[in-house]
Amino acid sequence: MSINERGDKPKRKRGSDITVKQEAFALAYVETGNASEAYRRAYDVKPDAKPEGIWVDACKTLGKPNVALRVMQLKEQHAKRHDITVDSLTDMLVSDRELARKVEEPKAAIDAVMAIAKLHGKIIDKVEAKSQVQASVSVASVDRPERETREAWIARRQRELAAAASTVGAAARTTN
Repeated sequence: MSINERGDKPKRKRGSDITVKQEAFALAYVETGNASEAYRRAYDVKPDAKPEGIWVDACKTLGKPNVALRVMQLKEQHAKRHDITVDSLTDMLVSDRELARKVEEPKAAIDAVMAIAKLHGKIIDKVEAKSQVQASVSVASVDRPERETREAWIARRQRELAAAASTVGAAARTTN
């Protein structure tokens, strides 16, 4: 158990392996879905703290097994409280599709089908990653220039793809 600046041991939630602040963090994280915001709410964060530092501390807190377990428990409680399951959502969307077809609204029926497909992982939105890659990589011709050897072309394409991947990774880290 760590000791804070004042020399106090962190206060534990009664009958738990989680501290009061970790519990507050878990509750705020489930509420907002944003680890940085949850960290700001639960911990004494100075107003001039850098967002990058808050993000790192939030990720560390979320990565602690006891906190991750508590977040999972809270999410399960939330789902049970609202009785939301993949099956119940699917049933709702199927009903919506049937109603849309009945009132002759094909767009609404198609939207319901697409939502069902996304819910079951059959369609994954890739728009954000695709746009980031397109913004950072110029479209290269599939045909290699005549003067460039096959090996040189492969090496050049690997460098371009590595640069694109690092750009996308950096962009993903800055959005969190």
